[in-house]
Amino acid sequence: MTKMLVATALAFTMLAMSGAAQPPAPPAAQPAAPAPEAQATTARAPQKRGVGQAVNVRIEVTIIDEGGPQPSRKTVSVTVGDRQSGQVRSAVSVPGIGHVPLALDVLPVLERDGKIHPRMTLEYQPNPGADRTEPTPAEMRLSFGVVLESGKKIVAAQAVDPVTDRRVSAEVTATVLK
Repeated sequence: MTKMLVATALAFTMLAMSGAAQPPAPPAAQPAAPAPEAQATTARAPQKRGVGQAVNVRIEVTIIDEGGPQPSRKTVSVTVGDRQSGQVRSAVSVPGIGHVPLALDVLPVLERDGKIHPRMTLEYQPNPGADRTEPTPAEMRLSFGVVLESGKKIVAAQAVDPVTDRRVSAEVTATVLK
């Protein structure tokens, strides 16, 4: 109702300023509320936020760094509740390189069918090796959302160094803890 009064007052003001003697146009009709069937369908759509189920989800991300001077595997894990966010942060200061981060952010959503939809961001700086003769990516940031089954591992993301043959993969496992 307030919007209608403001719109009408604005229209009269514009009319007075333009010198036109035409009445203002009626306000646009408001969209109708969705039918109950549509509301029920919308209610079944996955929610990204809100109250989750009373279970924890363990997310494990294995970083596989290949093709560089020192191939390695590092596993980062966090256990959080359904629809709750979690963060893991690790960093070290390396002489000649500076701040070297390793960070994981997750927000898992457990669906009624048992599938897990985690949204993740992984930040990683590859080790340049002792000789540092090859160019090394300053930092890699992988951000992704996947559909997982509890306990099953998938390669969810892979980054490739644009200069060398180095590859960094993120292997993800999500497990519902009951």
